[in-house]
Amino acid sequence: MRQSVRIVSFVVTLLLSAIALASAQTGELAIAVATDPLTLDPRGASNVISWSLAYHIADPLVGKDKDLKIVPLLAESWDRPDPLTWRFKLRRGVKFQNGEDVTAAAVKATLDVMIDPELAKTKKIQVSAFIRGNFRTVERVEAPDPYTVIIKTKAPYRPMLLGLSQLGIAPASALDAGDAYVAHPVGAGPYKFVEYVPGSRLVLEANPTYWGAKPAFKRVTVRIIPENATRVAALQTGEVLAIYNVPPDSIDRLKANKDLVVQDTLTTRYNYLYLQNDRPPFNDKRVRLAINHALDKDQITRVIFKGLAKPATAPMGPATAFFDKSLSPYSYDVAKAKALLTEAGYPNGLKFVMGTPFGRFINDRQVAEAVVGQLAKAGFTVDLRVEEWGTSLANLMGRKYDAMFGAYGGSPDPDYMLSWLFTAKSSVVGFNKPEVDALLIEGVQAADDAAARKTYERIQKIVWDDAPLGFLYFQPDIVAYSKRLKGFGPRVDEYVDVRGARVE
Repeated sequence: MRQSVRIVSFVVTLLLSAIALASAQTGELAIAVATDPLTLDPRGASNVISWSLAYHIADPLVGKDKDLKIVPLLAESWDRPDPLTWRFKLRRGVKFQNGEDVTAAAVKATLDVMIDPELAKTKKIQVSAFIRGNFRTVERVEAPDPYTVIIKTKAPYRPMLLGLSQLGIAPASALDAGDAYVAHPVGAGPYKFVEYVPGSRLVLEANPTYWGAKPAFKRVTVRIIPENATRVAALQTGEVLAIYNVPPDSIDRLKANKDLVVQDTLTTRYNYLYLQNDRPPFNDKRVRLAINHALDKDQITRVIFKGLAKPATAPMGPATAFFDKSLSPYSYDVAKAKALLTEAGYPNGLKFVMGTPFGRFINDRQVAEAVVGQLAKAGFTVDLRVEEWGTSLANLMGRKYDAMFGAYGGSPDPDYMLSWLFTAKSSVVGFNKPEVDALLIEGVQAADDAAARKTYERIQKIVWDDAPLGFLYFQPDIVAYSKRLKGFGPRVDEYVDVRGARVE
């Protein structure tokens, strides 16, 4: 009887896999991710999953290839006439999916919302604080003719192109569309929005008027499956042809399937504990140091990630430009952590509240629970709050808890992560060091890589010594997919990218 059940199960799996491949060959692709994008409005996108999915709908001026090199998209060329000016020439004859022309006026309208909080408020547009930070030095945007965009900055801004690569351009009409645009985003990308059902799926269809290489698939369905086992099963049974956030403990099993490919790459993603530096108990550096010495990073990366993640050795990852590899890692030393707590006035330990998302990062809940156990050995009692990603992100931005397990990534430029976390005005951990503020400004204005490296290495040393975070590990991007799916795989910026995918 058991043999019959196994045979039936095997046959069903083969049939489902064959159906999925047949669908892909006729122009339909299904993949699965672990978390919701939350929004597809490129102006309001606030995490890698939303940026990368919105990237299929709305082309930015420039994009990033798989090696994170800047490539032309809506802008066919650009130059920098002087240190405070960026000039872009737009492609002619390109249309948005609603029929509007892609012009300098649309680019200006999109950028104006990013640089003018009052305009965004008046138009009731939710703007991403993460992306807005990329344009904090922009003074104004000019459109001298329909196909020329000029960006004037208050000071030199080295990573402008990377910042622009994260912002899809919306039609000029989106400025006054309000919630209607959020509900049905429009861009000039290779795929058109069809529907988004939170917690279930996003459906896209090919844009027949796309200016560039035509999409290989007529329809793409992105299923949202937070549970690891369910997501893996969907790939194994052929319900989807690819999955993201592959749990490391399933890699060997997936690799044993000759029809599947499992790949990983080091990313810019850095996982850590956000600690609120400007209020008790983490306003005391000794407590923050105790956290770092109580965390066994080697165990987490070895056991939970099977060695694919790397223990933290600096305040940003090795895939980020100007990474400082000379810093000494925090040792795992429970006795030292206890001594630091006693010195800080907590001889009997202390209790704090920590939040964590579920399904956003690889094995996030498992890591958070391991952290709770490790900290307990040093005298910390952690009240852990496990939440879905949207709630967790809102609580992080609202600084609701004493600590939060999370991560940051998506750009290879150090300004992107360091400025958001360690500029006093915007820091979600209450970090405040005027010296670092000044150095961050110096870094984005650096005239060349040598000057930038010197500045960012100084910043890393100051931050690392101050221990404003509970430093954990650098996370890989792990993707599993059908071997017949080509032009696909993990990326250093973790983008979910099917723009160049096809079925062989």
